[in-house]
Amino acid sequence: MRINLDYQIRNVKPTKDDTKIMSTRLFDEYVDISFNDFCKAISENGQSFCPGHMVGGMEKPYWTEQNIFCLDMEPDKDTKQNITMEEALALLEEYNIMPNIIYPTFSHLESSEKGHRYRIIWFLNENITDARVFNFIQRCLVRFFIGKGDFYGYRRKTLYLLNERINERAS
Repeated sequence: MRINLDYQIRNVKPTKDDTKIMSTRLFDEYVDISFNDFCKAISENGQSFCPGHMVGGMEKPYWTEQNIFCLDMEPDKDTKQNITMEEALALLEEYNIMPNIIYPTFSHLESSEKGHRYRIIWFLNENITDARVFNFIQRCLVRFFIGKGDFYGYRRKTLYLLNERINERAS
């Protein structure tokens, strides 16, 4: 698969200043990567990534293709609630659209008071090059979680692959 992958290894969530610098690096770091190496990059190395191939910049108009779809789950701004990873998996299993990976983000690991914060990832067998198809897929995935949290688009303690724990590291 091909993604924009930051080479910087992290064990804490990037600051806002780090994120600005990282966005520039991500644009220059488009790589072919195996599924196993991708899992290692996000779970062991805490590397940030952009699932789409961007040409000319990191904003939406520069998108050209992608075969990875992600949802970042965070607590609802008003209710401060959202569903757990286990509840998300049960919901997705009910509709037979199981993700390839689900894992807690840096924010989830920093404090349990912040609520459940995690990322859900699906891999497709082919690249999507039509923005209309991309938007349709992304909107369909989001619809499963309307009213169950907010969505936004880092070192993970545990990475789940097809609902099976594949990597657990001590903090």
